[in-house]
Amino acid sequence: MIKLLFIFSKLTTGEVIMAKDVSDKTGAEIKMDRELNPKEALQILEEMVKIQRPVMLWGQPGIGKSEMVEQLAKKLKRKFIDIRLLLMDPTDLRGIPFKRSDDKMVWAPPILFPQDPDDDSIILLDEITAAPPSVQAAALQLVLNRKLGEYTLPKNVAILAAGNRETDKTAAQKMPSALANRFIHLDIGFNFDVWREWAFGAGIHPHVVGFLSAFPANANTFNPKTNFKKFATPRTWTFVSQILKSNLPEDLMMDTVAGTVGEGVMLAFRTHRKHAANLPNPDDVLTGKVDKLPNDAKDISVQHALSVSLIYRLNLFFQTVDRKTGDNMTLKEWYVLADNLVGFVHKNFEPEIAMMAVNVCVKEPFKLPFSNSEMKNHKKFFGENHKLFRGINNI
Repeated sequence: MIKLLFIFSKLTTGEVIMAKDVSDKTGAEIKMDRELNPKEALQILEEMVKIQRPVMLWGQPGIGKSEMVEQLAKKLKRKFIDIRLLLMDPTDLRGIPFKRSDDKMVWAPPILFPQDPDDDSIILLDEITAAPPSVQAAALQLVLNRKLGEYTLPKNVAILAAGNRETDKTAAQKMPSALANRFIHLDIGFNFDVWREWAFGAGIHPHVVGFLSAFPANANTFNPKTNFKKFATPRTWTFVSQILKSNLPEDLMMDTVAGTVGEGVMLAFRTHRKHAANLPNPDDVLTGKVDKLPNDAKDISVQHALSVSLIYRLNLFFQTVDRKTGDNMTLKEWYVLADNLVGFVHKNFEPEIAMMAVNVCVKEPFKLPFSNSEMKNHKKFFGENHKLFRGINNI
């Protein structure tokens, strides 16, 4: 308990203490500046939106702060209004004055703000730390009083904000203390497992997910101490996924990838793509036509790439299952495909990659209904590896 008492006594003097970890009376560590992963942050945001508490999201460029808020708005079925404060003047927020017929001057609020009294939109004040001080001052009135001049926010509208930290060496400026004190502040960090779960649900290209599963250090190469214009982040890998679906020839495609995540990462990714070109067709694996991995395709990164492709295809087949009529595919027929996947990865892949493939299938976002009673390969695989699985609830 001594450490905590020391910190509290210091705080009463007004001295700022930055403590990475302290201990409570049980000896357990208390993390004072822990970064939340996006999944954790979303849980907090959802509850804070319900009670109308403004939240400020801090994090490096490309970590997915704006996307998190947009994802939350979709989940809650509320309109998402993204206001990029960096691009605005104070009048863009407050509106412009005009003279009424009675010669009185009033302010005409901008149309970007909700006008319906029953509106329940979620407003994101994005890039707030990069906005000029005059714009931050206008934002202060909006957050503090839920007003801008004569305009009043509808009572059900929620306000969130996001920005980079000063240490990220972006255009971020120090937030005025009066504005900062109106927010709950959350620091957002990168977590690869959470990103991969999101990537599967978002349909990110199999080569991207497979490559980063094998080399997760390449998922986020941002370093504020360097001046590189091109670096990998969750955002830029989404760009790469889109680039891979374009009609560019391979050489120009890789030039474009290099301009997105950097030359060094591109070279490793290009090598991965060359190996992946030798992989068997996922449909042939699922239907049992292929049950052995070629000798020239046993690289770890290749196994990751094929496992991702197999998961995507198996999930796509599951969407065609007609449980009532069986016109497209019956559930029993689908179980044959699923069991072939398990048998193939068990036979050909490294144990940790095989377990990852099966684990991903049965967890979010897919939640495929694997069954020991319907899948003999799965029953055998799970029997041999059940102690190594974590968090599987629907087997």
